[in-house]
Amino acid sequence: MILGCKGAPPYLIYGRPRTGKSITLVETIPKLFKTRNDTKMLVCAPSNSAADYLVKKIVSKESKMVVVIAGDPMQLGQVIYSKQADKLGLGKSYLERLFESEY
Repeated sequence: MILGCKGAPPYLIYGRPRTGKSITLVETIPKLFKTRNDTKMLVCAPSNSAADYLVKKIVSKESKMVVVIAGDPMQLGQVIYSKQADKLGLGKSYLERLFESEY
């Protein structure tokens, strides 16, 4: 459906619980990445668990996708800790680094 839309993005998928929004996203996002080379997408969810579910399902279908998960660093602790990443300056979340940047 979205692949055939004539209007320009952004597209908003909204609806009551259990009406197929997640399935629509999980099926459509990988197709968009395969058919449109310049695809950029922001996917939001009402909870961390909903966002985790979407990411797991979408990435399982499209492995070449770059996924950035951003959240409030004051609410979400680090999920993965890596000494090597810390040495490279990646010990802080992407969102924390964005907040600290001068741009």
